[in-house]
Amino acid sequence: SKAVNFKSSYTWRLFEIMVSWAQDKKLTGGVLTGWFSVSVDELRQQLGMPDSYLWVNVDRTIEASVKELREKARIHTKIERIKTSRKITHLRFEFIEDLQQDLLEGV
Repeated sequence: SKAVNFKSSYTWRLFEIMVSWAQDKKLTGGVLTGWFSVSVDELRQQLGMPDSYLWVNVDRTIEASVKELREKARIHTKIERIKTSRKITHLRFEFIEDLQQDLLEGV
């Protein structure tokens, strides 16, 4: 796959987390795909976000990274926000790389 240049360090870190949770490419026909579930606090730490970030900052940053992953690496991500009482405490990510566009680019 082509080298991808992400602008945001958060996108790089999220991409690395996805790679670490991805299924074996031998089983997926070479497609990067998988899922993982993580607490908001743990993800904040893994992405290296400042402690001062409120949930709105965290959410916005994750959305921006997901958008960059889609645009630059064609990785589509679905995020489920999981609440404990009224607070979002966990996120479940499902991701899959779309290789279809490779075929269309030559057309």
